[in-house]
Amino acid sequence: MYEDPRRADAMISRLSELLRSTLTDSEAQEVPLEREISTLGLYLDIMRQRFEDKLQVDVEVTAEVRQALVPHLLLQTLVENSIKHGSDPDSHAVTVRVTADREGSATRMRVRDHGRGLANGRLPKGTGLSNTAERLEKLYGAGHRLEFENCRDGGLAVTVAVPFHT
Repeated sequence: MYEDPRRADAMISRLSELLRSTLTDSEAQEVPLEREISTLGLYLDIMRQRFEDKLQVDVEVTAEVRQALVPHLLLQTLVENSIKHGSDPDSHAVTVRVTADREGSATRMRVRDHGRGLANGRLPKGTGLSNTAERLEKLYGAGHRLEFENCRDGGLAVTVAVPFHT
């Protein structure tokens, strides 16, 4: 903060916006995907201040699903996990790709990083990912899909599909 007050001020401003956004939607279990992407953008602005050029996040959402309802803070949680655990083992850079589209009667979202992936291909208990799995189960029961895939070229891909509705 004392080394670069302008940068610290920008980060605090984005944090304030993120907190306001989170509080505005705090009662909602689901929000339009477009709103979820906007909240994710605020979070990423903060992380970009922290990681500078070591963080690259690409977001691609088809127009068809922009108004689809999705769990509030789902993408932020998945991207946060990728940032925390998904850095490239050699360069320490973090590259994350977020996509969302329609898959039949579902809204499908995918977050992919280039880190080490899941050890033994298993999800550790008590993590953001296992908490996300429990939340999806409570919201949709058998009507959702949550998949974890260690990618051949390194990293983890998390795919979530929830019933498409607006």
